[in-house]
Amino acid sequence: MSRMIQARVTDPQYDWLFERAIDEEGDMSAAIRGAIDLARSFADLLSCPDPHGRLQARLDAAQEEMAREAYFDEYGHFPEDAPK
Repeated sequence: MSRMIQARVTDPQYDWLFERAIDEEGDMSAAIRGAIDLARSFADLLSCPDPHGRLQARLDAAQEEMAREAYFDEYGHFPEDAPK
């Protein structure tokens, strides 16, 4: 289910959102949903007992995923799926 929202934003906020919409192939709704998801993640991060630890864990996970994707791009399979 989805709901309609309407908001007043400043010119800089609109410009930032518009740039995000361009990244979403012109879909302003997708850009707004992405901005809300980003804000929720940021709020969750800041409200946890150890924000630095949580941020480091997220960065480590992202770096590991990028390494896995690079490995796949190079070898055509993930390390755990390597032929034996």
